[in-house]
Amino acid sequence: MNTFSMGESKYYCSKFSQMSGDSEKSIKDFQRSYLQNATILKEGTGLFNEYRDCSLRNIERLIFLSASNYFRSASLLASSSAPWAHVTLYYGSFFAANALLGLWGCTIFQKYIVEVDNGTCGHQRLRVRCIGTNGEPTVKGGSHEQFWAIFYNTAAQIKPVILPEYRIALEPIQNSSSWLIEKRNQVNYDSYNGICSVVNFGNNFNATQFPQSLPGDLNVQFKTLKTLLNAVRHYAKEFGLSTDALYNIQNGCNWDNIINNHICLMTPPDISITY
Repeated sequence: MNTFSMGESKYYCSKFSQMSGDSEKSIKDFQRSYLQNATILKEGTGLFNEYRDCSLRNIERLIFLSASNYFRSASLLASSSAPWAHVTLYYGSFFAANALLGLWGCTIFQKYIVEVDNGTCGHQRLRVRCIGTNGEPTVKGGSHEQFWAIFYNTAAQIKPVILPEYRIALEPIQNSSSWLIEKRNQVNYDSYNGICSVVNFGNNFNATQFPQSLPGDLNVQFKTLKTLLNAVRHYAKEFGLSTDALYNIQNGCNWDNIINNHICLMTPPDISITY
């Protein structure tokens, strides 16, 4: 996929216009309703403006969900819940990676993508097309395998322009675009691997040496999410991202403060469950 440059991304993300209607809702529903027959979205037209608002709102929601999974994973760092800690961290990475692409003007849907056709500020254009029609990789497997293949392929354009400390998360782990989803599937859908994860965690984890003592694949997954989330947060701020997408959680408050108030500072209820 073609992306914006750094300056073009900042321009795109700073142009939120608070349009009402379907642009306030699901970006997947927006694609199904308005982009099935569209090929080019031109800045200044109603459809471009609506999609831009919808995509920027989507980025804020993805950042919130990624941060929620990141912080809530801490409560799962026990032997018995180690497999679900891995799954939780995986989805945090998935949300953050989607948000990162969004900041650079790209969105991956199940069969379609939206990419940059022209990034010139004031004359921006986005292209809607089917996956696999312009050289990006197509893979066998599910939608997540396809997403990560396209993500890493596209991230090669973003990697040179971002800060060095974030670049590691834009490289395929062990040269495999499917590593993250394969490892998630192993602990989530295979009971033997799930119990091996429980045992491995119990034998290696030491809370006083966190996160270094996180074992093996779980350690890699944790570092991946932390780096992706830090990158997204950094560039969302730098690009001036500010929408109303999370106002139904806390009205009039920016996304970073909402994350702090409703995730970082939130104490889960003290609930006793018997067995």
